[in-house]
Amino acid sequence: MLQSYQDGAVYSITLNRSDVHNALNPDMIEALKNTISTAINNDEIRVITLTGAGKNFCAGADLDHMKEIANASETENKQDALMLSSMFETLATCPKPTIAIVNGAAFGGGVGLACACDFVIGDKDTNFCLSEVKLGLIPGVISPHIIRSLGMRQAKALSLSARRVYGYEAFQLGLITDFCSEHEDLDKKRESLISNLLKGSPNAQSHVKKLIDGAVKYDDLSQEQTDFCAEQIAQARASDDGQEGLSAFLSKRTPTWQKN
Repeated sequence: MLQSYQDGAVYSITLNRSDVHNALNPDMIEALKNTISTAINNDEIRVITLTGAGKNFCAGADLDHMKEIANASETENKQDALMLSSMFETLATCPKPTIAIVNGAAFGGGVGLACACDFVIGDKDTNFCLSEVKLGLIPGVISPHIIRSLGMRQAKALSLSARRVYGYEAFQLGLITDFCSEHEDLDKKRESLISNLLKGSPNAQSHVKKLIDGAVKYDDLSQEQTDFCAEQIAQARASDDGQEGLSAFLSKRTPTWQKN
């Protein structure tokens, strides 16, 4: 179902249903939510990575489960959707940096997983498709994460057309944040990104996510947004890591969080 392991400050999660292209069924959804929550609560872990076993990242919803839920009531369908939404929310609100390494295809919920992460590493063969309309469905609970990654216009365009986008075009659209021209470079890019992330303050990185997620809730350049951002930087400057970071910079030494 899932494979996960901790290597120092990095926690790696692999979707492990390669026979069905890592499709999401209720058991995997629950396991993924619980695994992410465990990593969040482990202070030793600084970075969480997510990838898929086999040729493809994630095919979205499991077909057998879709057949079952299609015969369920509207209330049961809503509860099923809320369970999925809760897993995506756990990933999207994770206070630690998250990285999706998207090998091959990501369809439907697989696109949602990628968009709920902070970084998405992909190559020329990585491809994404919001295919729901071809099945008479819609990208329901993943839509907030798609919109946050692509903006409303592109989210609507890809959801309406169910068009598959590949590699560099996906990078241009914002589905990929770190593009590799060759598949062999994915691991190298992953290690480089992790190395860079571990140089930052873990508390500051968590605070950055809180800052950006909070700032977009207000009208642009409104007084409420300005006050919120000012409050966040004031808290950061007064924090232990803020004081340590400035002291280390002025003293030309390595900050304590890089020594752990």
